[in-house]
Amino acid sequence: MHSEGRDLLFITTFLEKGERYDYWGTNIDGKIRFSYPRSYSYGLRFLKKNIPSIKVLEYPTLEEYKEKLREGWDIIGFSFFTHEMPKIKKMVKLARKTDVDEIWGGNYGILTPGAEDIFDRTFIGYAEKDLAEALDRELNRS
Repeated sequence: MHSEGRDLLFITTFLEKGERYDYWGTNIDGKIRFSYPRSYSYGLRFLKKNIPSIKVLEYPTLEEYKEKLREGWDIIGFSFFTHEMPKIKKMVKLARKTDVDEIWGGNYGILTPGAEDIFDRTFIGYAEKDLAEALDRELNRS
C-alpha cells in the first residue's frame, strides 16, 4: 500500500474528566497508590519524532475525539494498553461510522486476546520501522 499524502491520525484512548492514570492500581496488587494525570503519550511522541508526517492526538476527552473524527481521516491508528481495551472498542466503533479507510491498532494493548479482530492492521510495541514501512515513509534519523 502506498500511503504517501494520506491523512493519518494516531491517537491514545480518551479520558473522562478528572480521570488519572493509576499505575499501581493498574499493574500491582496492594494498598499503595501512585497516580498522575495523563496528558503525554511518550510512545506517540516517539513515533512522531521518527515519522514527522503523522498527526497525533494525546488523551482527548470523548467529545474532542468525536470532533476530530469529523475532520476525516484515511487511517486512524490507536496506541493503547491491555486495560484500555473497553475504551478502544468504543473508539473503533465510532471511527468505523466515518469514512476512514483503515483502522490500525498498536502498542502492547494489541496483545489483548481478540484485539487483532477489530483492527485492519496491527503493530506490537513502538514498531516505528514497521509503521514507516507500512506508510511508505522514511524514518527521521536526525
